[in-house]
Amino acid sequence: MSDRALINAEQVRLAVDELLASGTLSRSEQLRSFLRYVCERTLAGDGKEINEYSVAVEALGKPHEFSPSEDSSVRRSAYELRQKLHKYYESEKPDALIHIELPKGSYTPRFVEPAPKPLPQLAPQLAPKLPSHRLVWLLAAALGVSIGISAALAIVVVRGSARVAPVVREAWSPITAAGDRVLISVGTTLHLVVRPYMAVVAEGLPKYPAPPELYPLFRQHRPLPDGVELSMHPVDNSVQLGHSQAVAIAATTLSLLGASYQILPERSASAPALRGRNVVLIADPQNSNNAAERLEATPLTLEYDAAVQDVVVRERAGSHTVWAGKRGQDKRYTEVYGLITVLPAEGEAAGPHHTVIFSGITSVGTHGAAEFFSKPETLNVLKTKLPGFPTAYQVVVRCRSNDTLLLSTEYVAHRTIAK
Repeated sequence: MSDRALINAEQVRLAVDELLASGTLSRSEQLRSFLRYVCERTLAGDGKEINEYSVAVEALGKPHEFSPSEDSSVRRSAYELRQKLHKYYESEKPDALIHIELPKGSYTPRFVEPAPKPLPQLAPQLAPKLPSHRLVWLLAAALGVSIGISAALAIVVVRGSARVAPVVREAWSPITAAGDRVLISVGTTLHLVVRPYMAVVAEGLPKYPAPPELYPLFRQHRPLPDGVELSMHPVDNSVQLGHSQAVAIAATTLSLLGASYQILPERSASAPALRGRNVVLIADPQNSNNAAERLEATPLTLEYDAAVQDVVVRERAGSHTVWAGKRGQDKRYTEVYGLITVLPAEGEAAGPHHTVIFSGITSVGTHGAAEFFSKPETLNVLKTKLPGFPTAYQVVVRCRSNDTLLLSTEYVAHRTIAK
């Protein structure tokens, strides 16, 4: 097997999702939580920080007083997970493109590509009249290449289509069924960039000297020679980590569904440009005019709540239900909410085009909304709550998080929108 650092993160996420939805792990929520946690942390670049205590408290729900020397449950779960992984790749998914391994003595998974199996050797058959040796060699080589290419293409097509569960096709069909190119529009946030050597900035953008307290903060993770000054200037092209994760999920899902797509920042795709198109809008009302306008008349929206001093998911009518995030003792988020909104395209009450909006409390909520809408296991749960997949509806998703790291998603509520 090869362990390539360049294995696409979304390919790994799909492999993790398939494993979490597999029959091998279907009866063990604890092992699924274990696997989900270690994989997400590793994909986020925190694999070396995973240890027995963090798995116990953050993945398995053990109390903060957990003592590895007195409780061996994490080690037992790790052993059982290794056995399940072996069983999964031996029996349930022997043709998996990516294998997930949990090496002995470690809680950091490895994502590896299995070595290709050699093609069977065919016994040579004698022909009544043999051409020259050179011609035989050329024909054999050409035939071998042709068979190899055909087999490889067949494997790619079969595996690619097999990855997309029917429920995923059904959920995404409003924006893929027509066969039109899908626009992925991303809302950007207004940021102040802090960096050295800012002699020239774009026309129309101001530049400010950085205050002294930013210098030690800058030096924590970046080099800054003595005597070099820091400057600041606003930029309107910054994409948050969770939004970029949502873009990757949407692009990968559309590719596997055979749909073409285009990715543009919202400032390059104004509201008129979205009319008559299938759109995946990845944005929150706080940083997107398009999201604010489309969510203005929906049952659920995201807005600031003065009582909790934070952005919440709010129901406008009836019970005025509010879903607010939770923070730990260090004020970092441990739970946020995502909002999925499916609507007919702007100006089309019941036309062939649709808009899917992924938004949330922090970019982690947006990431969670996109992940929920691409995973067979969560979409199957949603399908039991909805009368099929209506023309227009919204779904609230609870997202467990470790600051900016998404750990898990689950269904909370939905609202069907009348035509």
